[in-house]
Amino acid sequence: MYFVLLLATTLAAGLILHALASLLSLAIWRLSRTWLNRTSPRFAATLLLAMRMSPLLLSLSILAIFVIPSFLEFEPRTTIEPLSFTLLSLAALTAISLSGSLVRCIFAILQSRRVMREWLRQSQLQQERVEGVAVYRCDLEKPVIAVMGLWSARIFASDSVFTALTEEEIHAAFRHEAVHAHSFDVAKKMFLQLAPSFLPGIDLLKSITSHWSRVCELSADECAVSGDSQRTLHLASALVKVARLAGSAPDGLPALSAALQGGESFLGHRIRRLLEISENPGTIATDSSVDFRKVLLAAASITALLLLAYPQVLSFTHELLEFLVQG
Repeated sequence: MYFVLLLATTLAAGLILHALASLLSLAIWRLSRTWLNRTSPRFAATLLLAMRMSPLLLSLSILAIFVIPSFLEFEPRTTIEPLSFTLLSLAALTAISLSGSLVRCIFAILQSRRVMREWLRQSQLQQERVEGVAVYRCDLEKPVIAVMGLWSARIFASDSVFTALTEEEIHAAFRHEAVHAHSFDVAKKMFLQLAPSFLPGIDLLKSITSHWSRVCELSADECAVSGDSQRTLHLASALVKVARLAGSAPDGLPALSAALQGGESFLGHRIRRLLEISENPGTIATDSSVDFRKVLLAAASITALLLLAYPQVLSFTHELLEFLVQG
């Protein structure tokens, strides 16, 4: 009974902590999204990934540091407290949410592996590698250009893409995909799939995930052109041609067809931005500087305060858990 109560309490507390942390993360994103759109896309992508994953990491940390230790310290081993309906309901919701996230992540990995195996059967390895990433030419009906693979990234492009694009445009597009490979964006997408939603079927942080996907594309655009005006124009031209091949269909180009605020398509935004970079390379936003000494000092100060007040915090945490257990 003791360990059943511990498990139920931990799951219920985890749901409440994750919900509060999700609301906080959403509020921070709403307040900072205008600034994020003005800063370096690479830096913005890092912050957005942290915003999306922080509810899970923060709630797990609080559970491990405070909730579980306080229960083990103050809850009698001979407890006969019944499991209230509220406690069981919250624990069940947590279990459903975590299970759903795990299933969603496994399904995404299996689907990605299935598609990659299918493409490999219909593709031919090209001799030239792009930034160390292997390139495969696929015999597919739909226009495809994408990077796939968690551990060994590969770039896939359909015959229609090779035919429609010039050599310079193909190389610029492949450099863009190679940036995604070196940034481990595929693996990051899997971690985002693993992050649980606010409640089962309710993902309050979906907008943060979408924002992260957009700035990842902008970051890859910048890194791919590297201040080369000709390469910038080649990438912009490649985007237009691939979009025309796909007929602007959402199924063909999910990243390109996404809409921005104000009605501008994301494809239009990327092309306009590339043209601006071509005319004035100085328009590329530089990474925002972070004073890591101040960050370390703040972290050390918070850690010291927690260590000093740790016994009192554990006692207060257990009092809160009693309200939760009693329903």
